[in-house]
Amino acid sequence: MRKGFLLVFAGFLAAAFMAASVSYAGTTEIVSVDSNGKPGNSGSNEPSISSDGRFVAFHSFADNLVPDDTNGMADVFIHDRQTGKTEIISKDSSGKLGNNHSDDPAISADGRFAAFHSGADNLVPGDTNGMADVFVHDKQTGATEIISKDSSGKLGNNHSDDPAISADGRFAAFRSGASNLVPGDKNGMTDIFVHDRQTGKTKLISKNSAGELGNNDSSEPAISANGRYVVFRSFASNLVKDDTNNKSDVFVHDIQTGKTKLISKDSAGILGNNDSSEPAISADGRYVAFRSWASNLVPGDTNGKSNIFVHDRKTGETKIISKGSDGKQAKGPSSLPSISADGRFVAFLSGAGNLVQGDTNGMDDAFVHDRQTGKTEIISVDSAGNQGKGGGCFIPVINADGRFVAFESEADNLVPGDTNGTTDVFVRVRGASQ
Repeated sequence: MRKGFLLVFAGFLAAAFMAASVSYAGTTEIVSVDSNGKPGNSGSNEPSISSDGRFVAFHSFADNLVPDDTNGMADVFIHDRQTGKTEIISKDSSGKLGNNHSDDPAISADGRFAAFHSGADNLVPGDTNGMADVFVHDKQTGATEIISKDSSGKLGNNHSDDPAISADGRFAAFRSGASNLVPGDKNGMTDIFVHDRQTGKTKLISKNSAGELGNNDSSEPAISANGRYVVFRSFASNLVKDDTNNKSDVFVHDIQTGKTKLISKDSAGILGNNDSSEPAISADGRYVAFRSWASNLVPGDTNGKSNIFVHDRKTGETKIISKGSDGKQAKGPSSLPSISADGRFVAFLSGAGNLVQGDTNGMDDAFVHDRQTGKTEIISVDSAGNQGKGGGCFIPVINADGRFVAFESEADNLVPGDTNGTTDVFVRVRGASQ
């Protein structure tokens, strides 16, 4: 009897160990470091990751990540996980650092191009508009160019920010309050634009299928791999017919056809009954992940929290993502989705403690949900699977195949020797068993 019990107990332990290995398999590394591996001496945030996970862009207030960083400003950096090299991106074409803060990087698929937002006026010649602008830096040539300009090269007459970039770096989307980037922009709202770096043309995106501009603010653009589709958040009520919910919605604009469609709706086409935001789009534009406070997008949404959803533009289906492997909804708010190239994996942030077993840190954590298997795993853990402590995490971003997830965290126990007492950027390498 005792022997049988031991065998059963041993089997239970083995099964538990295997489950833990599947849930937490992988390694965690810090990337907001200098080229010698020394962590930054001030906060690092807002990661963006290349398609293969090799390059991670981020912004940082640290002045020790590269030599001679003496501008006293937040700068944008790219860390090469293969070579260990960290370089500064927010500089002009001669290598001179920006004279104001730079942040919000978006990196191309191969890591060559990085778009970012900056208040600096010395990154390109003739930047005299006195506004924050959007720039793209080419790591290969060292050239920096301004993006938030009209098709003739005239700079925007108001602030621009929120950049997104296509896979090849040709197209850059951004938000702007400028009224002079395209002719006839008289709505007095923030709009979404796309600048074609090859042709120099700038187009307004936040408009309806008839070409009428949105009658309220638009923001949070994301762009498909080929630059054809742009998703964004808008409070406008005239981008599609019968938009009567008086909430912010998520839309997709097809640059090729000029059509604009609403995304934040249920599988029957009924609009969300609360605000939707933070869209992310798969490489081919088929799947759109987004955050919503709406309770009517899927049946049984009773948690009263913001959730993560994915809408399939081909089938029209909308499904909830912020749930555990058991299918139960998150008990806390979820936000900031990021989607893999094929739409299978969705990374997101959540304050819920019920998405995985043993989530007891009471912090916001990063998770990945596998839409194919239904499994949800925690990402913001150390290489042994221990949860972060000392602070929550923010902004998880997933690479093309879903293996690598970059995120920022205040936790001091995710890697050995993290004693800088500030926010760092990490990469979780998900195990092969995932």
